[in-house]
Amino acid sequence: MKFVTVFFDIEGSIERPYIQSIDVENVITRILDLLDCHSVRATFNIVGIFYDRFPSLVKEILSSGHEIALHGLSHENLLYSSKVDLELCIARAESAVKRCIGRSVRGFRSPWLLKSNRLYAILNSHGYSWVSNVYFKIFPEAFYRPDLAMPSITRALFSSVFGIWRLKYKEVPYRVMGNLYEIPLLSLMDGDLLGPVNPFQETPSSVIKYAVDSLVREAKQTRNFFNMNFHDWIIGTANRIKILDEALNNIKTLNEVLFLPAIDMLNFVKVGLKCPK
Repeated sequence: MKFVTVFFDIEGSIERPYIQSIDVENVITRILDLLDCHSVRATFNIVGIFYDRFPSLVKEILSSGHEIALHGLSHENLLYSSKVDLELCIARAESAVKRCIGRSVRGFRSPWLLKSNRLYAILNSHGYSWVSNVYFKIFPEAFYRPDLAMPSITRALFSSVFGIWRLKYKEVPYRVMGNLYEIPLLSLMDGDLLGPVNPFQETPSSVIKYAVDSLVREAKQTRNFFNMNFHDWIIGTANRIKILDEALNNIKTLNEVLFLPAIDMLNFVKVGLKCPK
């Protein structure tokens, strides 16, 4: 059995403040409708201030059967924060969540995946179950992006070298501190697959195909676990929703695939599979 988690980092125009005119409601609705068509439950990592700005959208995500988690407060750099600032930031984000849905969440993804033992110690003390920030950014598929126009020999060399390194990358969620588990990223993020993205500009069909092929290839390379990682303002705009649609279609055809939100997948890991400490 292969357990697949689909992550969405929900930032709206917060991480990219110059794209204020994005229709956030439409973007989230497009994503939710597609997931519903595929009967896939996902995990949405949402910045804290989004809970205050779009409470109805958060509740719609939740009522659709998906997991919601935190993605910082306002997409700040948590690596530069003192312990006092970290505590304040997380407390404010948690307050926004409770104002919105009346309860806490159990997962946390850092903005830009920036992490520290100090941050993890606080999250562990606050009772979080999982984080997802470990990222082997240079998957072999990274060298095949059409717009890079990398010479075949160079591409093959880099791909083979990093492919060997990839074999040492942890695929199984593992305990990092107390009851807190790390869920490593097992595919290129949408921003790395597509390069710099203008949300209002269509992505060439050749790049769309490359992105889908890369995600499917990465899914086939993993054993028991796989995850895909997207941003709302990238995958939910212009024609890039095709990547999510076609990737889900293809991955569903693999043998014994089960799509689960992160917390459900982690609960199965704790019960059914051994996690390295």
